[in-house]
Amino acid sequence: MAGKSQSPLCEDRPHIERVTRIAHDHILYANGHPSDLQIIADRLGISPESALAYAIAEQVTEEFFLTPQPV
Repeated sequence: MAGKSQSPLCEDRPHIERVTRIAHDHILYANGHPSDLQIIADRLGISPESALAYAIAEQVTEEFFLTPQPV
């Protein structure tokens, strides 16, 4: 299947696939917009790498813990 992970781990645990997609999207954005990442890093007083990890963690937290999940 095109665009679908073949990993049984991801198929059995869709939340892992979603976290991987979030990280991938943030990395692609940061690669294309390094100055945006640097602005965030400077504002937080951390390295650009830490700012990237922070952005990923923030979105994962929002999606999995702050957004109501369907029952």
